[in-house]
Amino acid sequence: MSEARQWQGKTSGGTFGQKSLFFILKYVKAKTLYPVLYLIIPFCLIFARKTNNAIYHYFHRILGYGKWEAFRANVRNAFTFGRVVIDKFALLAGRSEQFQVDVRNPEIFENLLQQDKGFILAGSHIGNFELLGHCMKQDRKAIN
Repeated sequence: MSEARQWQGKTSGGTFGQKSLFFILKYVKAKTLYPVLYLIIPFCLIFARKTNNAIYHYFHRILGYGKWEAFRANVRNAFTFGRVVIDKFALLAGRSEQFQVDVRNPEIFENLLQQDKGFILAGSHIGNFELLGHCMKQDRKAIN
């Protein structure tokens, strides 16, 4: 596969929305935007029917949640996803100081970084593991 693959899907928010979010997060902490999700999530739940029906179906039919419980899980999922997106934009805006990365046994981590071979890094971040790479602040090995 020598050709670069192009995104074929549709991104919500559009270019203007994404650039606006990126600009805002250069100056504002990510946590201050979390309450905005209370305005955005209901709109998404109403107008993004295809996506929400699929998630609702997963909770209701696959996991066996009751109708009300599946609805609540769907809403919680939307808020978690919204926070993850805000966090990612904040990191890409250069605001990694807002986030904390705790490395257990940092001496072991440093030793692994010094070796020529790669290693597997396990983490408990909810969302995108790519964000951890932005927070690790090391330039000796690629974090994939």
